[in-house]
Amino acid sequence: METEHLSLPSPADAATALREVEQARRALDGTVPPWWYFIAIAALISVMPTVQLLPSGALGAVLGVVGLAGWVVLLLLVLRGYMREVGFTVRLQRLKVWHLVLPGLGSGLVMAVAIGLATSYDRWWIGFFGSGVLALAILLWAVPMRRAARRRQSGCVGAA
Repeated sequence: METEHLSLPSPADAATALREVEQARRALDGTVPPWWYFIAIAALISVMPTVQLLPSGALGAVLGVVGLAGWVVLLLLVLRGYMREVGFTVRLQRLKVWHLVLPGLGSGLVMAVAIGLATSYDRWWIGFFGSGVLALAILLWAVPMRRAARRRQSGCVGAA
């Protein structure tokens, strides 16, 4: 077999590799999400109900598709900028995905109710109220999230 000729790493090489992995983990733990990211996501959420203001018919459909495409491009630019600033690509573990799915479902429910009420009562502002509540929730959520990241960062600096 070809594997017989492979040399195993020395204990010193293995210890060095483990130290490098631990340093990378500490660097990731110490990453504080920037404020502009939360503000940009909140702004993208807050403009979602503008779809209610589109005219009905073919023109409204075209404007809706173009608007959705533009919104998705802006979202991707925000995510790309975030990943560039923090220096790594986010890959979520299964548990972390649930931390996003559940609030995402709740947010979708809030928006569905707000848009449904806005349509039922012919009050366009109700949709914007719902998206504003979600945008505010994102900004409020950013405070403890950034505080916890700063705490981890200060713990990492002291441990390094």
